[in-house]
Amino acid sequence: MSESTQPNDALGAFYAADMTIGQILPGTDLWSVESSPADIYPTALWNLGGNGGRQRILAVEQLSGTETAVDQIDLNDPDAPQVVLNVSRVNDCYGLSLISLQAHGNTLWIFFGPVLPLPARQIDDKTIVTFTVAENEQASIASGELQVQRAVDAEHLVWRFNTPDLARGASFQTGVNLILDGGEQANCANEDCSVHPQKQ
Repeated sequence: MSESTQPNDALGAFYAADMTIGQILPGTDLWSVESSPADIYPTALWNLGGNGGRQRILAVEQLSGTETAVDQIDLNDPDAPQVVLNVSRVNDCYGLSLISLQAHGNTLWIFFGPVLPLPARQIDDKTIVTFTVAENEQASIASGELQVQRAVDAEHLVWRFNTPDLARGASFQTGVNLILDGGEQANCANEDCSVHPQKQ
């Protein structure tokens, strides 16, 4: 029997059969673009290299007007989920409208509205984006708001949940830093980002 150490803690338990659990785990990944197309067109490919010799491909699966579906393929990990990124072009800028992840017969979707702006160089702005998470036949298992802060080659996101009730008020942060070419590197600390020459 479990016992709460705080007087206001709520005790709870659950049971489920054939349940799939997904988590966003803390950590840092470094990916370099080894080759990229000159333009976006059907079958265009980006080849990425990661830590430990990992290889990832981003492949344009479908292109229609301002909408593009991009497959993410991890060549070194056969158990990696099948990831599809739905990218929209709005006012000459790109944003993520939907990300889907499929593994072991289960699919998780995260919808963004308006689109989640992608990291961009030399852009400093702040945007509020709503998100909705769906899973298989469940239309909405979670929802909330994203505070998106872009500043000189970095993007920081604060995720705040409105639903479900047990997650209301919970938040976590994710971020992306772009490392510049030509011997320069973007260093970010406490959201203060600046460009410094990189020592050879």
